[in-house]
Amino acid sequence: MEETKVKKSVTDPEEGPEGGTAKDQDELNTEPKEGEAALLESETRFRDLVELLPQAVFETDEMGKLTLTNARGLETFGYTREDFDKGASIFRLVASEDRMKARENNRRVMRGERLNGIEYVMEKKNGSRFPAVVYSSPITRQHKIVGTRGIIVDISERKRAEEALLIERERLETVTQNIGAGLAIISKDYQTLWANKVLKDLFGDVEGEVCHLAYNERNEICPGCGVREIFEKGKDKVVHEQLGRDILGNKIWSEIIATPIKDKRGNIASALELVIPITERKRAEEERASLQEQFLQSQKMESIGRLAGGIAHDFNNLLTVIEGYTQLSLIGLKEGDPLKKNLEQVQNAAEHATGLTRQILAFSRRQILDMKVLDLNIILRDLEKMLQRVIGEDIELVTVLAKNLGKVKADSSQIEQVIMNLAVNARDAMPNGGKLTIETANEELDESYARRHIAVKPGRYVMLAVSDTGCGMSPEIRDRVFEPFFTTKDKGKGTGLGLSTVYGIVKQSGGNIWVYSEPGLGTTFKIYLPVVDEPMIEEPKERPIAERARGGETILVVEDDENLRRLTSLILKKHGYRILEASNGGEALIICRNIKEPLDLVLTDVIMPGMSGRQLIEELRQIRDAFKVLYMSGYTDNAIVHHGVLDAGIDLIQKPFTIAGLLRKVREVMDN
Repeated sequence: MEETKVKKSVTDPEEGPEGGTAKDQDELNTEPKEGEAALLESETRFRDLVELLPQAVFETDEMGKLTLTNARGLETFGYTREDFDKGASIFRLVASEDRMKARENNRRVMRGERLNGIEYVMEKKNGSRFPAVVYSSPITRQHKIVGTRGIIVDISERKRAEEALLIERERLETVTQNIGAGLAIISKDYQTLWANKVLKDLFGDVEGEVCHLAYNERNEICPGCGVREIFEKGKDKVVHEQLGRDILGNKIWSEIIATPIKDKRGNIASALELVIPITERKRAEEERASLQEQFLQSQKMESIGRLAGGIAHDFNNLLTVIEGYTQLSLIGLKEGDPLKKNLEQVQNAAEHATGLTRQILAFSRRQILDMKVLDLNIILRDLEKMLQRVIGEDIELVTVLAKNLGKVKADSSQIEQVIMNLAVNARDAMPNGGKLTIETANEELDESYARRHIAVKPGRYVMLAVSDTGCGMSPEIRDRVFEPFFTTKDKGKGTGLGLSTVYGIVKQSGGNIWVYSEPGLGTTFKIYLPVVDEPMIEEPKERPIAERARGGETILVVEDDENLRRLTSLILKKHGYRILEASNGGEALIICRNIKEPLDLVLTDVIMPGMSGRQLIEELRQIRDAFKVLYMSGYTDNAIVHHGVLDAGIDLIQKPFTIAGLLRKVREVMDN
């Protein structure tokens, strides 16, 4: 029989392709299918995860063509999936100015680098832009880089927050650096952790230094430090003032406000100091206090002056009577009469009292001044020899006279008295010898100086300074040095009127005087007299005084002091004058209305109750005008004198006067 061989089909379930059984072949066929399913499942999970990410995710090929993006990426840039399926480039998502940087970074990734947090300006489909950071890494297949993948994170909110924070920081920096006060943060070990520009400008770079080193010049914490109170006593706020020195070494006052800086747990971690410069305020306060003190002193001196002036007026009346009757009595006594010596002693005492009264009038600014344009340098040169004799040989006299010195208007004899009194005062302050310096200078006193010195007006002045190297004065003595009858000299060695006379003369001359002195460091008196732009006038020759003391004219004597009126009338009657008497202005008017004979002279007191001498003369001129006038006064008054200067055309005899002085003045007025 014929043998038939049957070849098994490759599809025979009993035999596999390699000759195995069908069962073996089925097992081989299921393995790749399961791998494909797992891969598919992994890719699905990857894509689901990518789609869920809140950031834009991308993949590109080696040319930068987008091969994958998620829904967030499409939403972020405003593209559709079809736009990206057309082979869009990753670089179209980058703003033009950053594309070159993006291409270079893409090449780096293709070379195997990972780039994290590269910042770009991205551009959407509609052209709008936003900032982003990109994280990218290479895609590798079979050990070959075939593309890139990464994440694009929109940082717009972060940028806005950073910009807001930057603006806030800049604003805070602007405030802290331009606040007009120093700021510092002080650690608990008293180190200066931070300081603003204002503080550094004041005290230098104090960061890292011990707190307050720049203030108190000692490497220690000052006892009154507000920061100490914060750290050691837990106070919420401490305010105090402190005197120190700035970076240039100048004294500076600061008001310091210290407050605690606490951590999250409420514990004090450091302290903030606000340092407010108050030097100008302190100066203003000192100026106000000084001006107040000057004002009170001025008021006191003014009150004393008014009192002294009133007393001097009454004293002058009394002294005129005493001297007048004494002289009348002496005239009637023969040489050798025992009463004559007694009366001469009375006369000497009266003359001494007259001198004191004149000093009181000088202090109270009630004397009459012969005001002329003067050059103080000329006066000092004329006085130099006399000054040297007054101060003695053991005191060196130095004069420093300014060239082109301005002119002043004053009474030359009064200015000489001022210089002599100051020289005598300096001599007494240097019992063991020393140096007396007299200096003149042109000075311009500005608004600032005037604000600090009461009664001073800004302008040009001539300064006269008298300085000694003597014992000096304490502040208590210095404050009272111009008061009348105040003296530090032993009893019987001074009246206490020398410097008060100086004060009065300077003030009445329109000037000011200041004293600078410290114990053991000598004393300087500075006098400021206003400059005048008037020429100096050569002194005219004095009018000849009539030798003839007698006369026969009619004189009306008007004086409210009865004793003085009687004395004056008695003197004039004894010398041939016909006298009419009135105790006040009203009586004088009645007399003038009733008499028929001519009236040659009215001799009237200036200060009288009810009607002044000036007012009386004005009334009398309404009745008759053919008479001459001679005023009597013990001190100045605005009726005939203004600022110490006699009104033009006025004749005056000052009390107390002598018999000879009265007769001479009456005759002078009658004959001129």
